[in-house]
Amino acid sequence: MKICISNIDQNNIQNARYYLNTHEDTSQFLINNYYEHGPILTAHNNSGNFKIIHDEEKIVGVFCLARRGNLLVQMDGDFSEIILNSCKHEPINLRGFIGDWCSIKPIWKRFKESNPDYVPSIESKEILYSYELHSYDKKLKHDSHVRLMQKSDFKQTPNSFNKAKAFK
Repeated sequence: MKICISNIDQNNIQNARYYLNTHEDTSQFLINNYYEHGPILTAHNNSGNFKIIHDEEKIVGVFCLARRGNLLVQMDGDFSEIILNSCKHEPINLRGFIGDWCSIKPIWKRFKESNPDYVPSIESKEILYSYELHSYDKKLKHDSHVRLMQKSDFKQTPNSFNKAKAFK
């Protein structure tokens, strides 16, 4: 197994998009940053140089260190060492971690071990839920703190259309 890191470019962009889309539930920050700001660092705080981690031809991860200092990651396995080494070559200081906890934990842990003075300004582990609608069952067991959304959750107020239009 030969693990390599490459910048996202025209030769691998389709495979990178496919990889992120197959991990859509946990890759939303990466996907949205890519579509909003592109694959290379610009002046925008959420832009960054998108990179892929690949094992020969197979993509096993995508990450981006955004100008703001947040590392956005989706990976299949622990590639924390090569990701952190790659970040050292970016013109941005690593300040935070965003992604699926299974992807972030090994990187965060390695970073904290090598930077004992690191103190995050905020720490928050959010739980993401997804549910396959075609398998809906009335006997669904679920967390009592979670409820299915209803039509009334999307009620529009008279001014909501005008406000939404103003943001376009």
